[in-house]
Amino acid sequence: MANQYNSRPRPAEVALDDGTARLVRRRETLADLTTVEREAQGTGDVDGPGDADGPEVDR
Repeated sequence: MANQYNSRPRPAEVALDDGTARLVRRRETLADLTTVEREAQGTGDVDGPGDADGPEVDR
C-alpha cells in the first residue's frame, strides 16, 4: 500500500493471473502529484477561500 505522504509518487501496480502479468496502474509522475497544488497569490494568506478547513468568514 502506498500513499502520497511527503509528495512521493506511487509505484506502478502489476496483477498476476495464471502466470500472466498485467499493468493495472501506471507509476505516478511528479506532474500527477502537482496538478492539484497551487501557488500562494502573494497576499500572505496561504489558506485561501474554499480550503478544506472551511469557508472564510468576515469577522
